[in-house]
Amino acid sequence: MAFEDPPLDIEVVTVSVKDGGVPLGFLKLVHNRSRESSLLKSKTEFITLASHQLRTPLTHVTWALETIGKEEGLPPTAVALLENATRAASQLREIIDDLLSVAKIEDGKFGYEFQDTDLTALLRQFVGDIAPRAQAVGVTLVFEEPQDAIPSLSLDPQRFMMVVNNLTDNAIRYNIEHGEVRIRVNPPRDGFVEITIADTGIGIPAEDIPNLFGKFFRASNAQKLLTEGSGLGLYIVSNIVRAHGGHITVESELQRGTTFHIVLPVDA
Repeated sequence: MAFEDPPLDIEVVTVSVKDGGVPLGFLKLVHNRSRESSLLKSKTEFITLASHQLRTPLTHVTWALETIGKEEGLPPTAVALLENATRAASQLREIIDDLLSVAKIEDGKFGYEFQDTDLTALLRQFVGDIAPRAQAVGVTLVFEEPQDAIPSLSLDPQRFMMVVNNLTDNAIRYNIEHGEVRIRVNPPRDGFVEITIADTGIGIPAEDIPNLFGKFFRASNAQKLLTEGSGLGLYIVSNIVRAHGGHITVESELQRGTTFHIVLPVDA
């Protein structure tokens, strides 16, 4: 429970007291969490403020790079520098967006707008949009549509596609040359629909899997392959899936690939 004047955040736990199985009464444990809550709120506010403040100058930098890129007759060295700078600006924007998403999640302000959604149509459109990107790096993207119709699910399409995009992007990024990414929707079973995203990539070390959905965590082999990355993507993914009443699991084998399983309820 929380109080505003004075600001207090109190946690009360009730424990049954017994003697040989005979109830004697109850014990209430009261924990004042005000300091911890204040520190967490300050941290969240700082991250939000800093991220917003970084967005404006980054927008100007990106605009300047795009303007310079339109100039004709640039020497090859300048073109290479421009491409590197543009790529770095894009990575920085992704990190800022991830930090803002985490701050909103932890502050309970991420926001969802659920609506009846045709999952198959949503994924079909996504695969069509991202397939050229996968093809450009030599990865084949396959969508296995369900043979039978999937009932409409209560989803926030924008938030849920953040999940699919993040997992698919990782599957493409950490894949092998001429590898494959396969997205599949399994028919409903026991009131749940399962979406799997499988790749033929580098895999995840077994000792890293328990920490995979934690904040700022990246698998050891992923860090060696690509040094950049915030380690926030899968933390955001797991929170979005839980907000949809579902859960996400992963199975992986080094140098053989990784499969993520997203399970969502049919009944809202």
